[in-house]
Amino acid sequence: MFGKKIKLLGQKYLVFNLLCLIFLASSWSLLNFSFFRTHDYVHGVRIVEMQQALADGHFPVRWSKDLGFGLGMPLFEFYGPLPYYVGSLFYFLGFNLIWSTKFLFLIANLGTLIGAYLLGKEFFKNNKLAGLITSAAITLAPYRAVNLFIRGALGEAWGIMAMPWILYFLLKKNYLALTLSLVVLLLSHNLSTLMFLPFSLLVVIFLAARHVVRLKKAITAYVLAIGLSSFYLLPAFLEKNFTQIDTILSGYFYYSHHFLYIRQFFLPHWGYGGSAWGPNDEISFFLGWGQLLGLLITLMAFSPIIGENIWSVLRRQKFQISEAKQVGKFLLILFLFVSSLFFSIMKSKWLWDSLPLLNFIQFPWRFISVGLIFLGLLVAYPLILIKKKMFKLVYIWAIFLVLILGNFAYFRPEKFSRDMASLYYADVEKIRYGMSDVLRDYVPIQMDLDGEKLKTLHRDFVFPEHTEILINKTQQKLYKFNLNEEQIIEFPVAYFPGWQVEIDGKRIGSQASEKTGLLSASIPAGEHTVGIYFARTPIRQVADMISTIALIILVARYIVRLNKLE
Repeated sequence: MFGKKIKLLGQKYLVFNLLCLIFLASSWSLLNFSFFRTHDYVHGVRIVEMQQALADGHFPVRWSKDLGFGLGMPLFEFYGPLPYYVGSLFYFLGFNLIWSTKFLFLIANLGTLIGAYLLGKEFFKNNKLAGLITSAAITLAPYRAVNLFIRGALGEAWGIMAMPWILYFLLKKNYLALTLSLVVLLLSHNLSTLMFLPFSLLVVIFLAARHVVRLKKAITAYVLAIGLSSFYLLPAFLEKNFTQIDTILSGYFYYSHHFLYIRQFFLPHWGYGGSAWGPNDEISFFLGWGQLLGLLITLMAFSPIIGENIWSVLRRQKFQISEAKQVGKFLLILFLFVSSLFFSIMKSKWLWDSLPLLNFIQFPWRFISVGLIFLGLLVAYPLILIKKKMFKLVYIWAIFLVLILGNFAYFRPEKFSRDMASLYYADVEKIRYGMSDVLRDYVPIQMDLDGEKLKTLHRDFVFPEHTEILINKTQQKLYKFNLNEEQIIEFPVAYFPGWQVEIDGKRIGSQASEKTGLLSASIPAGEHTVGIYFARTPIRQVADMISTIALIILVARYIVRLNKLE
């Protein structure tokens, strides 16, 4: 008995140490004082804008004060806000923008590592070594390196982080935690949500189809998560037509230009450029040497089991139910893996053409983010298929070493720089007239997208003489006017549904200026206090109400659960 405990303890520390090694292999480029440029380098500015909005009392944060060339735009109504809420906390605690951003990437790595380990361990019936291999295969997937160190796709990295947790809590039948994991996905990256939810619902059906109570609880968790996230999801979906979002659905971003060729999954080509039409992209979509090796061994090991069971069924002979379930689980995971990759190749174009909502994903190869989760489970399958202990140990160490040594070199940027002040800053002028040029997707639709015109519109803006600015917050501004005659006053804010104007505490009508697209209103002669504020539209009111009700239900369910435990 004592010897068995020592053995288990040794295995526990071995797994822990190897998990630490996986974390270091995926994060070593972040654990230094240098930083690097990625395709998306606006994270620092998003953190600044989020922190400013929260300091101004704007919650939930929807409006960005200084982006949009100083005229503002509803950035956080459409762009997954959760990572930037967390990033603004680090920034508030005194970390600089570079480290606040680094922490968000490190959270993505650590969260993926732990979630994938728990998923693999649970999926393979408390098999810690299977959890270790699953974690290595998912965390060290080359596509994650592309997101972290080439694209800088922070929201997508957080979306991938949430996926194994969702599947883990489905297996554990912990529906309260499942709800929270779904909320992380929903609030981190809406495109990952769009891709992953249908696949996860197939898992729900497989696991709970014959258990009505479990099915109801799982579906309730999904509905509750959507309810909690409604304050973001509903306005993002129903008010998107008020922005220039169509610019991300055409030209370079049109999905038809970015389908993959199957051979790209197997080519270890690596680059730091972008996606292009055809097979010669300047970034890689390689699945990974260890991942492909593990998949091949799994398919070879499973083929006789599948054949034997099918033959037994055809001959109406009995076979073990546990083995049949194992085959069913394997076929499900294999189907989900193949299906996710199918969405990224040209053969699936007819589906993209038939489902307009997929257009917003822009890049079909984004479905690799879903596929790598199921691939991670497939790589760990030989640990339950190989019966001989020696062969099993050989597989564990061989596949682990291939995953580590074959992939850690991908988890680095093209080059480091100790001076990233040109990209990560809190300077308002630079945000307004520099970084705003990079991020125009959510500029209100009536605005001219010509950057020079928008810069001029803000820089050259002048209020009437004797105007005094009393308050200038993200969501609220207060002015004192003293006019000789009634005038149509334009305010230095891009018009967007929700902006309201009050004169001496009384709300009046407002509109978008036909000439400039700015918020404007008629102000009478005389001395008046005029306030403008970003109010909730009916859609936002309903969305906020749904989220509030869902939060109350969640807390009530948690209290009930605690009482049951007592």
